[in-house]
Amino acid sequence: MGVNIFLLKNLPNTETLKRYKSTFPELNVSTMQLSLSLLKLSSVLIKRLEEYFSEYNLTLAKFLALIVIQRESRGYLLISEIADHMGVSKKNTSRLLDSLVRDGLVSINSCSTDRRVRKVSLLADGNKALESVLPGYYKLLNCFFRTIKSNQRNQVSEILVELLERS
Repeated sequence: MGVNIFLLKNLPNTETLKRYKSTFPELNVSTMQLSLSLLKLSSVLIKRLEEYFSEYNLTLAKFLALIVIQRESRGYLLISEIADHMGVSKKNTSRLLDSLVRDGLVSINSCSTDRRVRKVSLLADGNKALESVLPGYYKLLNCFFRTIKSNQRNQVSEILVELLERS
């Protein structure tokens, strides 16, 4: 399952954006360059992550679901909570979790007091899958951002966190 969220191979240069600005005065050249660069960078990173996870018979979505469940201190999450954490519909989350059940990585059990409530827990193989994939995942991220100095990474991270909090 490959995800390609941004399809421009070559981003428009400053001169091209300035030409557009002459027709569309609302266009801010530096904002547009930043936006397009973030979209392209995200797409490249997602593609690399998908390639990496495929080596472990995972997808980025499956990995994220496993991580979301693992970090829960109760030892389980409800399907609706996983959907909320991942920002996807409950229907799509249910399909994803059904796949993880078939893979033997999670279990889904009905609540004893309310059978409509379904608890999702990580199985031993789910924990093993994460233990196998996490070192390489961290290494991939470190390599992806290796050319940026530590203090610059911290500055960019702070700016991005601020933008996310405002959105």
